[in-house]
Amino acid sequence: MIYKNSMKLLSSNFSLVWKHLAYTLIRLAIIIGLVLLVSHPIVKLLRLEGFAYSLKVIGENLYTNFPAFFSSIKNAVLIFCDIIYAHMSQVWYSVILFFICIFGVNTFLKNAGKYVLSFVAHNKFTSLSKCGYMHTFITKFKDIFAYSAGRLIIDFPFMALKLLYFIAYIMVLDNLILSFVGISILIIVGTITSAAQFSLCHNFAAEKIVNGNGAIKSVTSAFNNGKDYWRVFSNGIIVVLTIIVVNAVIGVFTVGAGLLITVPASMVLSVIYELVSYYCVRNQRYYLSPSIIVDTNKLN
Repeated sequence: MIYKNSMKLLSSNFSLVWKHLAYTLIRLAIIIGLVLLVSHPIVKLLRLEGFAYSLKVIGENLYTNFPAFFSSIKNAVLIFCDIIYAHMSQVWYSVILFFICIFGVNTFLKNAGKYVLSFVAHNKFTSLSKCGYMHTFITKFKDIFAYSAGRLIIDFPFMALKLLYFIAYIMVLDNLILSFVGISILIIVGTITSAAQFSLCHNFAAEKIVNGNGAIKSVTSAFNNGKDYWRVFSNGIIVVLTIIVVNAVIGVFTVGAGLLITVPASMVLSVIYELVSYYCVRNQRYYLSPSIIVDTNKLN
């Protein structure tokens, strides 16, 4: 029911996708600008060390020698790491700033947009009231900052785990069979990790909006009922798989163009899923449409 109603609310509130698309483009422009600025010393170093040749080999293998394609990716990553390690004294500050931009500033801004979506959607689902996206961003800036900072702390261990998964996958790319098997394993462990992250934080935004609770109290309350946690977790796996499959299929068949829609839609779906999970766990009524009210007391 959580997954089904989340999909229904996404389709009936698709205008949120267009609003979040505009915010996503602004966020990406900021992050790309910052990354280009802080990574200039690294780019200069890679150019001097001839790293471009490794990228050229990857492109050539993709079309002329596919069995060597994956191993050439691993080789390029290892060469990149060797170059950075050998010249760390020259670019250490650039490396640190790069990670801060990607994992700090980007995640913070992404969570800020997520809170705004949560606030707008919550008011729509619980009282059919309309809140402007930018108006919410301005008037709720203090809450947005507190939520984004708290969520960043919670998200960090999960980001570290996903990075470790990716590094482990890179290490097996010299074997063609393991490269393909590794993709499936990577999707499985990534899905489970993301679902656990969803389950842990499903009530964070709603608790902040409704009760003004902070990160610690919101997260600990997610474990009050083990049955509810596992219900949210199991639905979270389906949501994550839906996001992965839709983005992969649309991305491939539209040569990436469709991601302009599916990426912000994925964020909107995750927000709706967290809110619906919160309503179901807290036995709170919400509007599935202007004429349909879901009474979660009757469903539990």
